[in-house]
Parts: sequence; structure tokens; C-alpha cells
Amino acid sequence: MSDSSLSASDSSSSVPDSSSMSISDDSCSNQVKQTPITRQSNRKNTENNQKLPAQKLFIQISRTIAAATEHQLLTYEGVDSETGFSVANSLDEDRRVEAVGHRVSYNSYTQTLHINIMPNFIHDCYQPWLLKEIKIMERSGFITAAESDLLEIYSGTTITNFGPPYINSSKQPDQAIVPQDKDIPTVIVEAGWSESVPKLHQDTSLWLKGGAGFVQVVLLIKWTKIIGKRVKAFVEVYNLDLAGNKRLLQTETILPTPITTTAQVITITRGQLFGSAIPAGRNPDDTFDLSVDNLRTVAIRRIRKARLFPA
Repeated sequence: MSDSSLSASDSSSSVPDSSSMSISDDSCSNQVKQTPITRQSNRKNTENNQKLPAQKLFIQISRTIAAATEHQLLTYEGVDSETGFSVANSLDEDRRVEAVGHRVSYNSYTQTLHINIMPNFIHDCYQPWLLKEIKIMERSGFITAAESDLLEIYSGTTITNFGPPYINSSKQPDQAIVPQDKDIPTVIVEAGWSESVPKLHQDTSLWLKGGAGFVQVVLLIKWTKIIGKRVKAFVEVYNLDLAGNKRLLQTETILPTPITTTAQVITITRGQLFGSAIPAGRNPDDTFDLSVDNLRTVAIRRIRKARLFPA
């Protein structure tokens, strides 16, 4: 940790204990509950009507992550870019929180700091799905074994080199495909269990517009627990149009299973997959169909394991 990094051991200021925070949690012992986001404003606090300093904010969040035993969501609004960027990246270097699964994002455009603590298996079921789809790409001949080796898949890795208007943003993707030797992903998956759809749309804009033309496509997956312990879900696919505006390419229902005789697919091009790192001589317009049916299969297994039911 650099000298400029914040430290959880610095207790020079009085910081509320994590137990005093109003945090709704997600009990995974018997079933997975829909966890509401805990929203806290950093525009004003009760002490001298001032913004919560970066050191206090960092310690508060660090303690909450380190003490977590269940799924929790924290959202701090009105966080200026200097504070948000510092806190997000200091959390990334804090050894106290390394052992606890979490993802931190700071959106400098919306001035929102978001922490997803201990995402559940339903939220993360896209991970085995995407890995399987890459293997199918190779087996089908869409990519060679050597080309497959060029595609690195990451989850929770911190990305900070965003362009305007998202400079000083920091984001840990739910999942990302990054061509070898590149710093920014080409394909992003962002999922939400308790996260709102507007929040996920903000994440999509951050990736596409802040990705400075490197991020080619974003898959947005939303899971929602409804009455009767059932779970419904959909996936949306976005890219940028020629004018640089976010564009919805398609929407597919994951659950309930649509009544259709045709396979549900998400079509991705070789150009979207590799971006500027496309292998020499390869057609960027060649397409591969990611299977929504395969994603549904993984999801149903995870949902039932959590003692819930697919819608």
C-alpha cells in the first residue's frame, strides 16, 4: 500500500461501528433473500454539516466488509471524485477485506460509491456459463486453441483507466473478457440480484462510454426474487452506436422459460470478442451464438440449491 493509501488501522477519528449502520443482509443458510441496497449520503453528515472525510468513509466500509458473514449491499451517494477514487482503491489494497468476497465500484459521473459484499451463487452463475461458452467456441472451430489462450477472463479485477466523463472512476466487473496484453476488457458481464436496473444501466454506461472505445459489448443480467420464492431473470445486450450513444441490441428472458421452438442466443462477433487484438487474417464480422439456454440451465441449478424456484 502506498503512503497515500488510507489505512483501516488509523483510528484517529471517531468512526461508527459497523453494527450501528443500517444494513439489510441476505441470509443464505436456508434461502437467498432479496437484499435491499443501503443508501447513505455523503453530501452531509451529522458532524458540523460536513462531508464524511475519506479516512472515516474508508474505515467504516472496511470494517463492514471485514465483519460480513452474509450478502450486503452498500451505496454511498454524493461522494466527490477525489474521495471516491481514493476509498475504492484503498479498499482494493486492504488486507483485512481480502478474505471476504466483495466488489467495489466508484462512478465519478454519478458520484456514487457502491460495495457488493459476498455476492451469492445465483448472482454469479454467469461465471461458469461464460467459461463453458468459450470452450464451445473452441470446440466448434470459431476460435483456435491458440486464440482461446489469448482471451483472459477476470472477475472482480479493478479497472481505473476510464475516459471522460468517467475519469477517476474505479470498477470491478462481475466478469470480463480481456485480450492478452490489453488493459481494458472487450466484453463485460454485469449482474444484479438486489441491485436496481437503473444502477446496472449506470454501470453499462460507465463501461461503454468510459471504456474509450475498447469495451465492445456489455451483457446486463438481472435476477429478481418474486412471490412464492420464485426467481425471474432477463439479459440485455448493449454496445455503442456510431455516434457514441449506448444502444440496446437485444433483450432475452432467462426465467420464466419462454415458450419458443427456437434456441435463444446472444450473437457476438469476433471483432467484439477481440477488439483491436483480433488475430491477423480473421474476419471481425464472423459471429458466434452464446447460448441463453445454457445460462438458464446453470441458473436453475443454482436457484434450486438455494431452496428457491425458477419462475
